[in-house]
Amino acid sequence: MTTYVDASYLQALNGKPYMMPVSPWFYTNLPGYDKNWLWNGNDLWNTRWQQVWYLQPDFVQIISWNDYGESHHIGPMDNRQYEAFTIGRAPYNYAEAAGSHDGWRLHLPYMIDMYMGLDPAVGQESFVASKEPPAESSVS
Repeated sequence: MTTYVDASYLQALNGKPYMMPVSPWFYTNLPGYDKNWLWNGNDLWNTRWQQVWYLQPDFVQIISWNDYGESHHIGPMDNRQYEAFTIGRAPYNYAEAAGSHDGWRLHLPYMIDMYMGLDPAVGQESFVASKEPPAESSVS
């Protein structure tokens, strides 16, 4: 992902506020919604935040806190919100199978502080890694 589209919006807005989207990876297999795709975003979360720091948009929108159907939720798991898998006729609940995405929030305070021009505090060293998706989650 590049900042080409963001820069185009900034230019077209001619000084009006711009809200830059930031998201982790995307995966969906919901035949009921005619959706079946994968966006390879192994480092998208980190790369996108670096782009935010560079462009310094007026606002940042995290997409999405709880979109389990597109597998890019960063909020805690909530099994009361899995209706997209039933309605979308998903072959299985891949959000639940992949597990928590809580790790994306671990470094979020640091990333926000950097965006805001603050001096981010690092309380302890850490890293975040993703779990391999189950074999049956391959996209055709």
